[in-house]
Amino acid sequence: MLRMPWGATRLLRAARRTVASAGAQGAKRAPVTSAAPVTSPPAAGEARAGAASLKDVRRISKTSNFVPDHREKVLQIFQRLAEINNALQERYKAQSYQIAVDNLKRDDFIFVHLPPNVTPPGVDDAQRAEQLNAVNATPAVGEKLKAKIVEILSTGDLAELHSLQAKPIIRAIQDLTQVHGVGPRTAVTFYKKYGIKSVAELQQRTQGQSAETGQGGGSSKKSSRKSSTADDDAVLHLTEAQRLGLKYYRDIMQRIPYEEVRLHEAFLKLRLRKYLGKGYELSICGSYRRRLPTSGDIDVLITRKTNGKAPAARQKKGKKGGTSSGERVLAPQEVLAAFVEALKQERYIEATLAQGSTKFMGVSRLKSYNYNAGATSPKLYPARRLDIRFVEPECFPAALLYFTGSKNFNVVMRAEAIKQNFVLNEYGLFHNGATAPAAAEDGGKNASNSKNKSNNNSAARGRWNAEAFQKLVRAQYYSAKSPAFMDDDDGENDDEGGDGDAGGRRHRKEDLESRQRQQQHELAALWREVEARRVKVKHERDVFDALGMTYVQPEQREM
Repeated sequence: MLRMPWGATRLLRAARRTVASAGAQGAKRAPVTSAAPVTSPPAAGEARAGAASLKDVRRISKTSNFVPDHREKVLQIFQRLAEINNALQERYKAQSYQIAVDNLKRDDFIFVHLPPNVTPPGVDDAQRAEQLNAVNATPAVGEKLKAKIVEILSTGDLAELHSLQAKPIIRAIQDLTQVHGVGPRTAVTFYKKYGIKSVAELQQRTQGQSAETGQGGGSSKKSSRKSSTADDDAVLHLTEAQRLGLKYYRDIMQRIPYEEVRLHEAFLKLRLRKYLGKGYELSICGSYRRRLPTSGDIDVLITRKTNGKAPAARQKKGKKGGTSSGERVLAPQEVLAAFVEALKQERYIEATLAQGSTKFMGVSRLKSYNYNAGATSPKLYPARRLDIRFVEPECFPAALLYFTGSKNFNVVMRAEAIKQNFVLNEYGLFHNGATAPAAAEDGGKNASNSKNKSNNNSAARGRWNAEAFQKLVRAQYYSAKSPAFMDDDDGENDDEGGDGDAGGRRHRKEDLESRQRQQQHELAALWREVEARRVKVKHERDVFDALGMTYVQPEQREM
């Protein structure tokens, strides 16, 4: 008889105690629609045991190496191979890997139909053959790729990836892509065109160019004209994002101590209250919320408080200390921009890497410390990578769960949701199935006609396709609650043509407006369909409760 590892035995014991306690109380779990959590966190002595039910033991037993789940590694390794082959201009191979990743992700096929491991302990030949048949039935994946899936599901690794990574050009790609803004293709260009194989060489090259530029280039106007083409080929040009990524490379690569993240958290919460008022709340997720000793970056979530009132931003004080009249209510798409601008004024944000209506990526730094009388300048905190996201209150519990991690814990949570016919992602928890739940009927008569096409498409697939989120996210439905159209042209430029045909411009503008109205109509119908499936949760604990699972404290989610 197969003996279970010590860790799995401990999990079973904890589960039996909890199940016995739950049976004595006669509690029965059901999806929740209110804010009140009905579960409590595990006791301190059982914290390491994770979730307390027999199915949760199966879920978390992978931490004891009893049944390791390698399905997420299939996606990660194939995605990495697609990027490597794309950088090497092996387009056919890259396309094959990318198609395989897309097919495995679609409707969470890999988590629904493939086993977590094809060689777990205690599985006989018949069961293993059944698991291999499941892999062989994967659609739109060739035999060679299926063999690689089997290898990864057996060992958690792929020998081909290691053989590729041993090549000098691949090592250069791995090193150079650590710089923000440098992707695999750019890294290949640096390697082949400039002979740059590492970040250190890239820094030396750019510093050398800067020194030459500061000395005036060292050539006359005539010689510079004759050799302009050659000089242009020799000069290494960086984008603004790459320049900033290289400038802050050393600081960004450092891990951030837990206590320093606490200082960032305190500073951000104070500034949120100062500039946006009491109507918003802020949480730092990732490794910090899991209480790990260090973090890679500072991952911030902001949302509105659900107190029934629209929050307002505080106006700046006037020069004489007075304040402007009243507080201006911010639209959802204005919240992030207002907060980021305030942090820039405080000189907390030093650089912007990317910014949209709901997400900001940049570089921040706490103010100086350790002032000494004899020191010419105070010490500085290192620059830190900062990500800020704004989400609506109905999305916040799931977003908090998702961005807290860990990655493996999210994989397990998503797989458990799929087993119970739910879809769980960063935007919420949703019922899955061919038709929407009864809550869809509250859309009203005006929504019924517009929903027919979208509902028919879902029924034809047999399962609701979570790809609908991509359209809604691009349309900013989970930030601004109003669609951002594919066509950015609003027709204003048509009037600047001067000698153009006025009738033609008017006709094109009418066509554009008609397409926008149709797009808005379809997106609104899609949004109603998606929202009809939403499970109403107000706290992170409610997500666990809706799935019939005991709440797992963030510090116990490291898997």
